Amino acid sequence: MIQGAVDAMAKHLKGRIYKRLLRFICNFPTVVKFFYDSFQFLVVHMPFLRSSYKWKMIRTRVLNFEIQRALYRRGKPSASNILFEVSYAQGDVLADARKRRADTGYFTLDVVVNGLLIKGKVNDLSAEHVNVMVDGLLLRKITLAADREFFTKVQPSVLQSFPPHSVISVQTGSGCLLMYGMAASASLNAPFGTGGLEGLLGEGHLLSKKGGMSTSADTIKEHQEKFLQLYSEVRAVFDKDIGTPLFLTYGTLLGYVRGGDFIPNDDDFDAGYLSRKGTPQEVKKETLEIMLKLLRAGFSIGINAVGRLFKIHRDTDVHLDLMPVWFEGAWNVAYRGACVKASESDFLPAVKGSLRGVEVYAPRNPEIFLEGYYGKNWRVPDPGYVSDYRQTGKNLKGNYGKFLLTPYEYLRLLDKVEAERKTNPDMGTLIASSLNESV
Repeated sequence: MIQGAVDAMAKHLKGRIYKRLLRFICNFPTVVKFFYDSFQFLVVHMPFLRSSYKWKMIRTRVLNFEIQRALYRRGKPSASNILFEVSYAQGDVLADARKRRADTGYFTLDVVVNGLLIKGKVNDLSAEHVNVMVDGLLLRKITLAADREFFTKVQPSVLQSFPPHSVISVQTGSGCLLMYGMAASASLNAPFGTGGLEGLLGEGHLLSKKGGMSTSADTIKEHQEKFLQLYSEVRAVFDKDIGTPLFLTYGTLLGYVRGGDFIPNDDDFDAGYLSRKGTPQEVKKETLEIMLKLLRAGFSIGINAVGRLFKIHRDTDVHLDLMPVWFEGAWNVAYRGACVKASESDFLPAVKGSLRGVEVYAPRNPEIFLEGYYGKNWRVPDPGYVSDYRQTGKNLKGNYGKFLLTPYEYLRLLDKVEAERKTNPDMGTLIASSLNESV
């Protein structure tokens, strides 16, 4: 408990120092440019920088965002971003707020580079989920993780549908309100808001796990058909040129095993392959070789904001999320370093099956993977489920960071791709969204 308090205080002080430094730097535009350009060069280009994955791929964007927001707030020339206009404050102060906070829990708001972050912790041990509300209407239901914490993001496109002034509250399933500061709600100001959110929520749309509004059933069904077509094309390359089966994983595997179909309203597609390499560095090297083969076959590949490998698409508005799984000791390393007690025989030989009439591969014993990743209740549908990535084996989460691509490695790979394009004009495109210069 003492260590937790010390860590919280250190984090608070670090945040205050960071913000004061930014405010000071923003008084000197020339220094701002030099500081940012130097920082970006060091983070992106130097091969020996091997810090945490958050530092590797997103800090250039985060720093740029914070600098531009500080400039905006000081009335100085800055980039244009609607998020700079968002503000929030606590509602009416309650006399018994401290007791309520201790009994029930709390939530916080923060504007980050990709939207509004809502997070908190529930102290009521009887609560299984929380409801995030906007002006009394349900925005999203979130199942609590083992540590009783929760979070969700609201993308800028959704914030644009908010009313200019709204009230944000978070409550447990029994209706107990979580505290925001010394109040039971927060007032949110989004001057650019159109007010269309009420209509969307009234039609049954909710905030998705990725922070956007849920899409219509017809659109989701159309996407799912495109997923299967794309999967068939990619699987054929894995069978012929890579020599390993591309099997369903995570939510796609969950829906397939549990009900023989996609999870209702599931608008993404997860697949993976088993690597026999013994270290994350070796797995990354192998994955880069696989990516090159897919690029040569005309597929385009995307790297996300933390360097995770990888997304794949071709001539369509949907993509597949592909990722290797590998073993470190008795642990199978999965998404974000979450680990599952399994063996190679639980994955291979892969088993052929059919999903909506399309041939697919599944791990040999999918139940082992699903229970290890989703928990013992994986067979029971839970629309508000949020993965608990902190269930990891010793040191494996840190090792997972070594699998992620650094900006320097990306730039070297990009040079290789563009060099090959001269003799193979049909080569796919390699994209790392986090290296986009926009804020």
